[in-house]
Amino acid sequence: MPVLGDHAPPLLFLASRFEEGFPPALLNARTDARSAISPWCDHLLEAFDPVLVNAAVDAACAAVHKTPPAHPTAWRWRLVGAALAMLAAGNLAGCLTDLFPRLARFRGLLIGVFMAVAFMLTLGGRWLDPTPHLRLQGIAMPVTFLLAIIVGRLRIQRWSLAALGLLAMGVAVCWFKAGQSWPAFVFLVCTLLPAPALIAGIVIGWFAARRGSWLQGDIAMAIFVGFVPFQCLELPRMASQAPASHRAIRLDAKLLDACIGEYEIAPDNAFLTKTKVAIRRNGDHLIWQAFGEAALPGPLDLYPESETNFFLKINGAQVTFIKNDKGEVMAIVHRMAGLLPDSVGKKITDRTAGY
Repeated sequence: MPVLGDHAPPLLFLASRFEEGFPPALLNARTDARSAISPWCDHLLEAFDPVLVNAAVDAACAAVHKTPPAHPTAWRWRLVGAALAMLAAGNLAGCLTDLFPRLARFRGLLIGVFMAVAFMLTLGGRWLDPTPHLRLQGIAMPVTFLLAIIVGRLRIQRWSLAALGLLAMGVAVCWFKAGQSWPAFVFLVCTLLPAPALIAGIVIGWFAARRGSWLQGDIAMAIFVGFVPFQCLELPRMASQAPASHRAIRLDAKLLDACIGEYEIAPDNAFLTKTKVAIRRNGDHLIWQAFGEAALPGPLDLYPESETNFFLKINGAQVTFIKNDKGEVMAIVHRMAGLLPDSVGKKITDRTAGY
């Protein structure tokens, strides 16, 4: 939730109607900014949404008094070309098994591999700029194949898997919107990624089984469903720093008691709304309990690594207590190294109101 200052260019927020992690209503509530909300995409597709991309380009050009370029339309033909390429690849694999009967036993394998390669070359390569997550792909393919065999033994139609995936995704969206729960967000991502691939995989499985067997359809579906979602899951690898190791020390009880109180964090990029933090002592460490829309629920253990620096054991976040010349704690700084900007909370009382 940035504040750019008096002489900055106009602030523009870009989001999607189905954003899972940041409610667009919070953006629309800002009176000092303009919002561009895409009506049809979600969090994973925001970076590629033409409505948002075009709005960003127009705003950037306006800030430097340049005429914006014409909005690109080639992406539509790119999508059409990708769909035709995958259809052609599947048809080519089917024709090979017709021309060479000895390959009939590998019909499902050929169709699945051909269509997965076509996807990688047209959508999963440089256009989206990800790198494949080979470990997850290697796990997802046999798991999908095993589930497909179980579904076949139970005489359940393949289309019911797509319906189940869409239902799970809808439940996750409602759950996350209602409680802003991080477990729900993880569940949402896990259902959101495979759902479109599952629908396409069911069609591919039907195509492979049409002139072959149900087993060949399962093989083709497992290859495509296991490969495609995780082809776009991992971002380009960058040099990463090893996470800092934290070692708890023992502090005098008086130093811990000086940190006790209630703090208030203003809305920012880490805490979406105003958040209150209650800190109390529990033996040789502190207890952190935050109350806000994006706060981790429940009391969390906060251990000292110096007189002013503490860390949360649950996620390694650092909390620094800011003191004045008299040694009195006046504020806290919450820091998630390399992930989110620092958040500052001012002390509002020395008591915790019985939390």
